[in-house]
Amino acid sequence: MLAATSTFQPATANGPNDVNGRFDEFDQAAIQQFIDSKNHPHGEQTVQDSAELYQPLGDGEIRVLELHAGHSGSPLHGSLHVASIDFVHPSQRKHDQTGGGSSGLTYTRHTNHALALTTGKPVWYTALSYVWGIPVFDQIIQFAQGSVAITSSLAAALQRLRSTQHSIFLWIDQVCIHQSNIKEKEQQIPLMGLIYTHATNTVIWLGDEDGQEPGLAFDMMEQIYARLQMSDVEITTRDFERLDFPPAEHRAWQAIRQLLSRPWLRRLWT
Repeated sequence: MLAATSTFQPATANGPNDVNGRFDEFDQAAIQQFIDSKNHPHGEQTVQDSAELYQPLGDGEIRVLELHAGHSGSPLHGSLHVASIDFVHPSQRKHDQTGGGSSGLTYTRHTNHALALTTGKPVWYTALSYVWGIPVFDQIIQFAQGSVAITSSLAAALQRLRSTQHSIFLWIDQVCIHQSNIKEKEQQIPLMGLIYTHATNTVIWLGDEDGQEPGLAFDMMEQIYARLQMSDVEITTRDFERLDFPPAEHRAWQAIRQLLSRPWLRRLWT
């Protein structure tokens, strides 16, 4: 589900439109130094076989899904790109804009991207957090090298996130990790923390509406937060009228209960 008024945008090849999508000379030099050290450890650069969808991954490398543009309901198409998440932007001194000198403080730019070692360019990506659901792989996403079977819950999320105009870039465990390769899963699972911290942004997919009213639930919770954020007083249904909340039997409260009962919110680690 995505709120009708949502401003969330999945990552694209161009990255964020604000300062988080731009690099200064210090950033560019650090990236180039990292690329040189990774690509030329022995004076050579590894060339991978593009005929295979799941190419071998090196240390600190992940795959990022490029979900191609398409209209609602049309088949899903994509490409996989290998990128490194070993790189972290180093600290640099902040310049005092008023005095022209150094402020004495250090600044570390948040590393909100992976790096393509073959091009030296950032790979911006959105990390998708969702529930697999019933392990029935009855949907597919098509690649040039063949298709990958996915669950209906993931297919629904991809249909909703997909742009009609341009590719978007996602990290999704079900697709970006070769699920039948046990050794690769053992290599990738320890990288989860880095995968999410390096993501340009993260989206949580709670599922389709399924006849419920999640929009109403979110609107109601926004009202509750706005009115009670500075209060530590216990609130009961007797206070609803005073706070201008709808009565206890109003469907908004049912919508909240349904929202908070969704599988993603019931997971142990959530």
